[in-house]
Amino acid sequence: MTNVIANYEGTKKARDPFPVRPGLEVRVMSKIREGGKERTQAFEGLIVATHGAGFGKTFTVRRVVGGIGVERIFPLNSPLITAVEVVGATKVRRNKLTYLRKSNIKRRRKEDSKVLQKTLAEKDAQRRAIEKVRRDEEDAEKEAKRIANEAAKAEKEATEKAETEKPAEEAK
Repeated sequence: MTNVIANYEGTKKARDPFPVRPGLEVRVMSKIREGGKERTQAFEGLIVATHGAGFGKTFTVRRVVGGIGVERIFPLNSPLITAVEVVGATKVRRNKLTYLRKSNIKRRRKEDSKVLQKTLAEKDAQRRAIEKVRRDEEDAEKEAKRIANEAAKAEKEATEKAETEKPAEEAK
């Protein structure tokens, strides 16, 4: 069986190999057919794995879109792949970078916790500002009552003083 596959692969002309290895950040240009139209679509991400050998070799590209990881498997020798452009490279020591899935989750949780802390801090600051305004209003009301009480007390003393002076004047 392997001889048959090897003979078939020997008769087919292999394409010039694209630079495919884990750790490369690539832009894969692939043909998409929609109805009667055909267009080229780019998928940019990090190669996290390669599979197989020969004409059946595939590679997996991972990217994060809107906080969600998206992986797509491309056959290396497919006629639907028009180009593979290398955008960047990272040094890796493994062929399968499945640990990136978890690290992305951890990074996302960390970012979410930062956002949550920021939101909680904003809410706390808003709550403190509202409490301060309420306390200031209460203090203003207390001060107004105190001033009103002092004015009433002063008026009462003035009327009492006036009443005590009236009988003294009448006695004269």
